[in-house]
This record gives sequence, structure tokens and C-alpha cells, in this order.
Amino acid sequence: MSDFSMIENEPGQYKLSGKLTRDKVPALTPFKNGVSHVVMDISELTHVDTAGIAWFVHVSSVCEKQDATLTLLHPSEQLQSLAEVSGISVLLSLAE
Repeated sequence: MSDFSMIENEPGQYKLSGKLTRDKVPALTPFKNGVSHVVMDISELTHVDTAGIAWFVHVSSVCEKQDATLTLLHPSEQLQSLAEVSGISVLLSLAE
């Protein structure tokens, strides 16, 4: 799977798959207003670059401003390592 997709299964519940790269980030919208908890299942992401990590931080910030929370489910070891090395793992809620 080389392309990227983001499917909203129900309000605030997303399934991401493929490659989340700088080419895909600008077109993404994080979620609809009024959602109190955003959950993104990222288990099927095959690659996340630094722009993808920055987008997750942006979504987290948007959630915080709207009194909502963000949880990223099933992050890969690569994404966890990139978040740690970048020093932003404390900003993201990563859950197995």
C-alpha cells in the first residue's frame, strides 16, 4: 500500500493507512468541530515522515484549543522512535 487514505468511520474516529508524507499533509483536515475525543487508528500507516509527525502535533493542538483530546492508536515502532527523537512524544497520546 503506497498511497495514503484517511477514513472517518464515525464522528471523531479515523483509520489512517499508507504513507503519511509532506505531499499528503496539506490536504488533510483533522476533524469536525464539536467532537470531544479524536481517535486515529494508525496501525496501517506504512511510513510517516517529519511532516506527518508535525501534522499529528498540529491536530493535537487543534484538539486542545477545542477542549478535545487526541489518541493515536497502534503506532509503529518507527513512529514512536521518531516522536521520541524529535522530543514531541510528550505532546502525543500514543496508545497500543
